[in-house]
Amino acid sequence: MQGGLTTYQNNMIVVGNDMTANSPQINGIAETIAGTDNFYFNSVYIGGAAVAAGSANSYAFQSTITTNTRNYRDNIFYNGRSNGAATGKHYAVRVGGTAPNPAGLTINNNVYLANGTGAVFGYFNSLDVANLAAWQAAVGQDANSFESDPQYLAPTAAAPDLHINGSIVTVIEGNGFPIGTVTDDYDGQTRASLTPTDIGADAGDFMGADLAPPAITYTALGNTASTADRILAATIADVTGVPTSGALQPRIYYKKGAGGTWYSSQGVLTSGSGTSGAWDFTIVAADMGGVAAGDTIYYYVIAQDTASTPNIGSNPSGVVATDVNTVITPPAVPNSYNVLASISGTYDVGATCATPE
Repeated sequence: MQGGLTTYQNNMIVVGNDMTANSPQINGIAETIAGTDNFYFNSVYIGGAAVAAGSANSYAFQSTITTNTRNYRDNIFYNGRSNGAATGKHYAVRVGGTAPNPAGLTINNNVYLANGTGAVFGYFNSLDVANLAAWQAAVGQDANSFESDPQYLAPTAAAPDLHINGSIVTVIEGNGFPIGTVTDDYDGQTRASLTPTDIGADAGDFMGADLAPPAITYTALGNTASTADRILAATIADVTGVPTSGALQPRIYYKKGAGGTWYSSQGVLTSGSGTSGAWDFTIVAADMGGVAAGDTIYYYVIAQDTASTPNIGSNPSGVVATDVNTVITPPAVPNSYNVLASISGTYDVGATCATPE
């Protein structure tokens, strides 16, 4: 990619399967000159078994850009290249930057894998990065990405096929982020008619592996003069869904003052379903002994899904819990609002106002 203002979406790229006598520099996607680029829903495979010679590295995706807006979301970057006597390193991903959250960078909801001889997960700040957890810490992003085999149908065949094998569980199923401008997939299928959002160029109704916690979104409550209960409206989405009955339904936790005791109440599903629903959460003033002007109320929402090993998430993020009723550590910075003193009487409004209003 040589700069410009461009979006690259729904591409299938296979390189390297027949390049095994030597290991030249191979890139699935290479962004080398600063542009304003978006890479959405691309499927990449770098191949080549028992590479006989050479010391060049390979990358499923590499960008050396450290400026400009650039978005890398919902892609599959798989480097399966493997050394024989060759000595090159074979990376799934490289991005530019020297510290977490490089300026202009958004990278998330991708699937990565590097699994041949000589494989390295990633490269950042002139250093090899061993795995996804280390990558997330170094880059400061990719919280909703995966290190997993995407289950391509036939990436090493004479006529490679990067469609997804529908008979094997895959993390690409339903774990992507919706991009409003990308409405179809590589085959022209309408993404919205399939499961919520699949990662990569091929969308479908695949066998999903739910590895992500529920996505909880809401508009934070503003300050108020009311001392009554407050209701927070939120939406919750998840591949396998969240419980809509019983004791493990989503909850809101709240407390009065930084040193106060946490209380909680269960949410109420008002519309939709466990996989995508609207919920109301009530902050109960009486639980906290009532509230008064000058109080600060802290709160967060927690939800777990119905996967065999439940994934637990919160908004704000950071909760550590065994289930929605057993929180070990709340988010470090919960949301909050202030209870303001009410006013009454007649006031002049404006410096030159002669008539009270």
